[in-house]
Amino acid sequence: VESLPRIALSAEEIARIRDGLTIFGEWPAAEAQEIAAVDASGRLVAILIRRGPGILGPLRIYSPKRDG
Repeated sequence: VESLPRIALSAEEIARIRDGLTIFGEWPAAEAQEIAAVDASGRLVAILIRRGPGILGPLRIYSPKRDG
């Protein structure tokens, strides 16, 4: 995972990915086959794959860490 390009997602994008949906936008790392998606704190949220021009979808989704 450390070798993958990373993109930070918004809370709305994270919610879509966790629901198994795609996200749309201009992604600087979109040429890569697999992309590490992180939240605002830098925590890994998912591994994404390109599904089309400007479209990324989840390949693997990581559960949020629960405190307590």
